[in-house]
Amino acid sequence: YTFISGDIVYRDQNDRYLYTAFVDGIYYFKTDLSSGGKVRIRIRGENGNSLKQGDDELKAVLEEGKTYILSVEYRNELCSYGLTIEVPD
Repeated sequence: YTFISGDIVYRDQNDRYLYTAFVDGIYYFKTDLSSGGKVRIRIRGENGNSLKQGDDELKAVLEEGKTYILSVEYRNELCSYGLTIEVPD
């Protein structure tokens, strides 16, 4: 799995990360929000088009070798987050 951490410190913040899928399959993106806030997780294709989004967690089918734009976005409160990405077996 992969782990990313960060802080949402202002309204409308959008932390973006490039993520390349290791294998074909369903990836699970889950946040640990120790400070009690909420975030939106969004996956975009290389072209920037939104593929899927979810609040605090997300499951998405990704293709091996493709790079995606993963974003963690402000939803309702400032907070610290940990994001775990579980890769299919």
